[in-house]
Amino acid sequence: MDKSISQTINLVVGSGGLAKTGSTGMIAQIIAGICLILLSILFIYLTRHRGLYRLYRHHPSTLNHKLGHKLSHKLDHRFLVLLLPLLLATVFTVALSRVSADPTLALSAGQDNLTVSIPTGNNTVTTNTTISASTANTTGYTLTASLAQPEPGIEISLSGGSVASPTPLGVGQAPLVLQTTSVASGPDTINITIYLKIDSSVKPGKKNLRLVYEAHDNTSTSQVLSMQTFTRQQCNNLTTYTGSNPEAIITLNDPRGSGTDYQIAKLADNNCWMLNNLRLGSISSTLTLTPTDTNISQNFTLPQLRNDSHSIDNSTDPGNDYDTPYTYGPIPGDTADKSSTDYGYLYNWSAVTAGETRTSHDETAGDAPYSICPANWRLPKGGHDTNTGNPSPTNEFNELSAKMAGFTNGQDVTYLNNYWDYYQAWQYNGPFKSTFSGGWIEGFDGQGDVGVLWSASAIPDDAVFAFFAVFNADEVYPANGVDRAAGVGVRCLLQ
Repeated sequence: MDKSISQTINLVVGSGGLAKTGSTGMIAQIIAGICLILLSILFIYLTRHRGLYRLYRHHPSTLNHKLGHKLSHKLDHRFLVLLLPLLLATVFTVALSRVSADPTLALSAGQDNLTVSIPTGNNTVTTNTTISASTANTTGYTLTASLAQPEPGIEISLSGGSVASPTPLGVGQAPLVLQTTSVASGPDTINITIYLKIDSSVKPGKKNLRLVYEAHDNTSTSQVLSMQTFTRQQCNNLTTYTGSNPEAIITLNDPRGSGTDYQIAKLADNNCWMLNNLRLGSISSTLTLTPTDTNISQNFTLPQLRNDSHSIDNSTDPGNDYDTPYTYGPIPGDTADKSSTDYGYLYNWSAVTAGETRTSHDETAGDAPYSICPANWRLPKGGHDTNTGNPSPTNEFNELSAKMAGFTNGQDVTYLNNYWDYYQAWQYNGPFKSTFSGGWIEGFDGQGDVGVLWSASAIPDDAVFAFFAVFNADEVYPANGVDRAAGVGVRCLLQ
């Protein structure tokens, strides 16, 4: 069983204070203020009318004894009048702090909407929240947090549970795991500290951030750890990712090589796609892939990454860039942080298809049967560039683009006549979360300006070319072709 809850943080900038409040917190602070006032009145009353004020000034060491004596012998009805509201306020405050929580996943009472004040300028403030989580699942649960709504100029970090130090959150990043259990448990109380930092660009006013907390049973879809064991049924159970519901994104691990985590989501075509470019390879050695972990029928050796320049060999002899696998990386500007500059690595078509050549897979051969995608995943199918109004149903890039653009029937005439204009979903802030990783043609080129992704499909006109998808900040061409010798990015599709 999975459950998610959201929490809105109303950050009041320019209030001149560092107050930490929520609806429950605000009431508690008001009560605390009343209590302090009452205590002050009581103290002044007793000291000024019982000689304690002069005693504290001249004989501080005897204060405790004298105060105890006077309080035990001089209580009268006026003191009881003052004490009664104090006792009531204390009881009320304690009662509020002990409100019971939902047995599966719940924030403490009133904490779904926090209000936090902070002065303008470069300032930091913290606030606290408490979550209660439980499960009857015998393998336990995992509690995560993610940032669903950011604010420019404001950084947010969390600590709590198993997270010892403040850890930043960002939109599109993998959810932060706050706690994992291995047995049925709960209700567990997880105390979380929220750190908010603003820079000098943030103007006075009210800013809204939103966090999403999720509890997943460890046998649920969200907790499948391996790309290779993720199934079509589990994909079907996911919520479709639209670009604005990050809770629909899950993180799976590809254990090949040094191991890499990838964000995965079901998109508008009802298929599960990688939302990060493939990052498979080593800068120091080759990598042996097997049918157990890779979409291949026999072992394949992925060559060592290279980041130098060399002239493309156009010959038909072994060693040329068309018929010999090449991999390129690290790419200049790559951050490897699940952001818009997380470029992955680049591959020529021979590498990404696990060794296909112009002879083994010529222009008549159609789709390559294998790839370096994880086992149970594959390269998408490509197709011809067309605006004739005739759909290309085998072109999975085009079908996805149409449905992400809102054409529920796929590649209809309206879409095909100007499909290049539907580029918004291909931006990093869209559902496909694309990155402009550029390519390699005798050197790295186009990083930060253009994104290119291989398909499995040979172009039927010439064995030198294969289909790909290309996009930038203004256009998308999900049905196009490129020289097989070029190094471009890879996004894999669930079988």
